[in-house]
Amino acid sequence: MKARTLFLLALAPALLQAQIVLYSLDGITPSPLGAVYGYGQVAAGDSKIVRFRALNSGTASVTITLLKVINNTGVGFSIVNSSSTPFLVAPGSSMDFFAGFSATDITSYSATLEVGTVSQTVTAILLATVVPAPTLSVAAPCTGPDANST
Repeated sequence: MKARTLFLLALAPALLQAQIVLYSLDGITPSPLGAVYGYGQVAAGDSKIVRFRALNSGTASVTITLLKVINNTGVGFSIVNSSSTPFLVAPGSSMDFFAGFSATDITSYSATLEVGTVSQTVTAILLATVVPAPTLSVAAPCTGPDANST
C-alpha cells in the first residue's frame, strides 16, 4: 500500500497540469488562436489593438511569467495596456491582454507573440500590412450664388 501511495504522489503533478490556451477576441466573442493571427491592413500612422486571452484549461493554477512580442520584420507590434507578469491564473480562469500594431513604412510586418509559464510557452505569429493612409480633398467653398441663384 505504501508503494502505491508513493506512486500516486509521484504521479500527482502530472495529473494536475496547467495548460495555457490562447484566444483572440472580437468584441466579447473568443476565437481559438491558431499559429498565425492577421491584423490585416492598417493605414500608415494608424494603430490597431487586439485583445487576446490566455485561458488556463488545466486543473492547477499557473503563473504566467512571460508575456512579450518579438518583432521579426521592422518595429510595429507591442504589448499595450496589459497586466504585468507574474500573473496567477486559476484553473478555468483567464488573463486578457492587448497587443497593438502601428507603423508608418508601407510594407508587411511580422512578430512572434509569446505567452509562457515555467513549464510551457505558447507562441503565435502576428502579421500586419501597412497601406497608404486615405487622403481627403476639400474643394474651395462656394463664394456666391450658384447657376440657379439659390
